[in-house]
Amino acid sequence: MEYVKLPSLITIIDSVDYFEQSEVFGEFFEDQIVNASTLLLSKSQFVDEEKIINIIDSLRQLNAKANIITKDWNKLSLNKLKLLLKKEKVDFQDIFYSQDDFSSKKEID
Repeated sequence: MEYVKLPSLITIIDSVDYFEQSEVFGEFFEDQIVNASTLLLSKSQFVDEEKIINIIDSLRQLNAKANIITKDWNKLSLNKLKLLLKKEKVDFQDIFYSQDDFSSKKEID
């Protein structure tokens, strides 16, 4: 028997409708999050900081180890996405969520 090995599993999360989709799709939805190596928040530029933080808190309850990308995905290069899929080492500091992302924004404003 042959097996296929996926080096990386990226799950795309709709930031606008995350909580509604979580309720509607339940276990199927959660399973996608639990098994992801990277969670990419789409439409993040259309929601406020507080909602992003609430989504991240919810995602962390389901998957504490996954990388979370909160940056506007229109600003991600194709090369970085390819490297992410291959799980190659690359500096993703500018795209991955860190707890300092939002606190530093508040200080600047």
